Amino acid sequence: MVIESVKLLSSSKFIGSVNIFTAKASVSGVVGLAKAIPDIGKYLKTEKMLYFTELIEKRSKINMAKWREYTQTMKLLLRVLGESQEENNVIPKEIFFPPNTQYDVISHLKKIVRTAKNSLKIIDAYAYADIISLIENCNSAVDIKILSREGQRRVNSLILEAGKYKTQYEHIEVKLETLPGTQHNRYIIIDDTTVYDIGSSINHIGDKATTVIELQTTQEKKKVIDNFTTAWESATQKI
Repeated sequence: MVIESVKLLSSSKFIGSVNIFTAKASVSGVVGLAKAIPDIGKYLKTEKMLYFTELIEKRSKINMAKWREYTQTMKLLLRVLGESQEENNVIPKEIFFPPNTQYDVISHLKKIVRTAKNSLKIIDAYAYADIISLIENCNSAVDIKILSREGQRRVNSLILEAGKYKTQYEHIEVKLETLPGTQHNRYIIIDDTTVYDIGSSINHIGDKATTVIELQTTQEKKKVIDNFTTAWESATQKI
């Protein structure tokens, strides 16, 4: 595998120095390289790649056949690095999901849940039993609290599934507010430090357009966490 250092120059500034890992490498070789040298990800940004490809194609001394081989390998490496970022829980601060994207949004929420190390708190006034399939993705030692509200048929299924989970893993509590309840938005709180506003109820999330947003300011996160604590203390214990 050939390694060359290419300096990217523009008329106004020095773009940077990028290691090009190339050609003649198999797909498995590139995958291995991406995993072995994760730091290369910060250099290989798609925008920069396209920029210096265009720049260098203007230089007559470049072997264009070889350069095209380089860029194809780099594109593959970028894709692999993107997948690696997902595996390492690099989660967007905010992301919009159009209608009929149930699978995508649930997959995104599962990534969020997996980041919990100590505690997971969920506010969802219309939580159904399917919320348990979401929390199955977190560490079994994480303390889980689900705050919902009364609603006979829906609550019965939720309590049944939560009870099964508790029998095996113990670390789960479910409380219900009396009608009409005090909560509107749905939140996921990770380790009392990270807060996500997830838009619609988990049972129908992705049916219609929704946005999942991580709150950014300490002040606003504290408000949501304090709100959960207050509502939790006055709600009725079910599990």
